[in-house]
Formats: sequence, structure tokens, C-alpha cells
Amino acid sequence: MNQHFQAGLDQVEVSVDELAGLLAQATQAGALEAAGVTLNKQVLKLSALMGQAPAAIKKDAVVVQRLRRMAITLASCQAHLARQAALTGLAMQTLFPAVRTDTYASAMIGRPGQPYGSAGRRSGEFRVVSA
Repeated sequence: MNQHFQAGLDQVEVSVDELAGLLAQATQAGALEAAGVTLNKQVLKLSALMGQAPAAIKKDAVVVQRLRRMAITLASCQAHLARQAALTGLAMQTLFPAVRTDTYASAMIGRPGQPYGSAGRRSGEFRVVSA
């Protein structure tokens, strides 16, 4: 197997495992961000190496199995981050309840709703004049 490709695959695998470990420990956001940036750089390097690798390496059963395991781990990390985002959103709603929930003001009788809560009347100033 190509040594550069093997080293790149090892680095990505370590980065994925590090990110999964940080998520399991519920560490600070800065550590997660740093692990994500490192993983992103490693994946980009592996992608470039994958383009240069011979077809035999891409079809190797061990490589395919390792890539599948990393994909499963990343899917698990993605689901965990989605749960974290939902919990954070709920906590933010509890701390800072919205004064207005709608972006558009409710329509008044005979008038459509206006953006940003302004229920004012249209002046007609911007009507199109056709010849």
C-alpha cells in the first residue's frame, strides 16, 4: 500500500476518534472546534491522496472497511452535535424568551402583513406607471 496514503488514512482515523472522544466527554466548544478544523485539514489531504492513489488501493477491503468505520463514527458525531444544538436552542429560548415570534406582522383587515412587524399602510409611492 502507498505509504503516503496509509499515513493520511491513519491521520484521519486519529482525528475522527479524537473528535468522537471529545464529544463523549462533553468538552468545551473551543476544543471541539479545534478538533473539527484538524479533521477538516486531514480529510482534505486524504482526498488529494485518494485522487493520486492507484485503483488497487481504493478497492482494498481493509481500506474500504476503515473508511466505512470512519463514516459511521462521523454519522454518530453528527447526530450527537444535532442533539447538542437542539438542547442549546431550547436553553436559549428559556433564557431569552422571544417577545415577538413572527417576522411578519399579522394582516389587518384589507391589508396584507408587512415585513418586520410594521403594520403600516402602503403609501402607493412605488407603483409602476405603464405607458
